[in-house]
Amino acid sequence: MESVGREARAESRIPTVSLISFFKQIPLFSRLSQEELAQLARHATLRVVGRGEIIFMAGDRLAGCYCVVEGQIKLTATSPSGAEKVIELLGPGRSFGEAMMFIDRPAPVCAQAIERGATVLCIPKAVIFALIEGSGEFVYRLLAGLSQRLHHLIMDLEAFSLQSSSQRVIGYLLMECGHKASVEGTCVVLPASKNVIASRLNLTPETFSRILHHLAQEGLIRVSGRQIELPDPAALKAFAGEL
Repeated sequence: MESVGREARAESRIPTVSLISFFKQIPLFSRLSQEELAQLARHATLRVVGRGEIIFMAGDRLAGCYCVVEGQIKLTATSPSGAEKVIELLGPGRSFGEAMMFIDRPAPVCAQAIERGATVLCIPKAVIFALIEGSGEFVYRLLAGLSQRLHHLIMDLEAFSLQSSSQRVIGYLLMECGHKASVEGTCVVLPASKNVIASRLNLTPETFSRILHHLAQEGLIRVSGRQIELPDPAALKAFAGEL
């Protein structure tokens, strides 16, 4: 099944001017010409997805790629025993599905909304291929984006193999602390539930909660729901180095 054609609960088109403005903010598309951006806008379709709604399933063949406009999307894989592993969390301005679209093989992951009212843009494969043929800059940025994603996966593998559970949690908090969309000063707002974040870090929810509790006892963080305050990020980093 080609997932861009999957029935959506709400699907519509939005003004070209608004879409062009949005695409300019995405690194992958930011240096395209006005005409190329307009081409993207003319063919992109906005899809509103509810919490828990599937965008595409593992095994689907993708007829396009996607950009997150609002909300959070998780990419997950499922083990033979049925356990779910979160591979990646994607927020506004992030694109996904490019690699699977190019190799034209069944998707190895499932894409699912984890917030109510999440919206994604669906961009048909033919439009992306036309941009590749006409813009060397676009090809460079596309390859850079795919390479960066591969780099992140390699870093994940290294972290899961070499870092302790506590170091993984601290590293994640410090990374989010430097992410403009997720932090005000030193206050990190987790982009998803603690269960989802735990899966992303290859931890059980119980282990993740236990580590947060321990860090709070040490005075290194203050936890209030999904909001986590880091009074002294440098001290937190130093603590991780001593583990």
